[in-house]
Amino acid sequence: VVPWLGPEMRSTGESMGLDRDPYLAYYRAQLGAGHVLPLAGRVRFIAADDDLINAYREAGFEIAEGVDYDLLVSLAPDPELRRAVELGRPYFTTREAALWGLEAIRRAREAELEPAPLQAWHS
Repeated sequence: VVPWLGPEMRSTGESMGLDRDPYLAYYRAQLGAGHVLPLAGRVRFIAADDDLINAYREAGFEIAEGVDYDLLVSLAPDPELRRAVELGRPYFTTREAALWGLEAIRRAREAELEPAPLQAWHS
């Protein structure tokens, strides 16, 4: 079974990430959900357009063709998505998420992400 969520199921899980930068908040939310986005490495694309692939390439990622990858961007249902889930590899299934993820990775490379208690945001 290929794990492919329809629109009604995409927002059923929750993870909160706080940061003054929305992209770093997204990065933190991914960490909170157990997805460690790679700051470098190899990305495998399925059904992605050249602009998206080139954006990752320009950010320093290698483009993977086989099963040796650190991040999967699968914009169409594919058995490789199930494999990524089973192996615990991070993945994106929408173009928007892949773009947000890429910008979050770029900013996380430059940031010092320190944990802070929720109370620190409201004091």
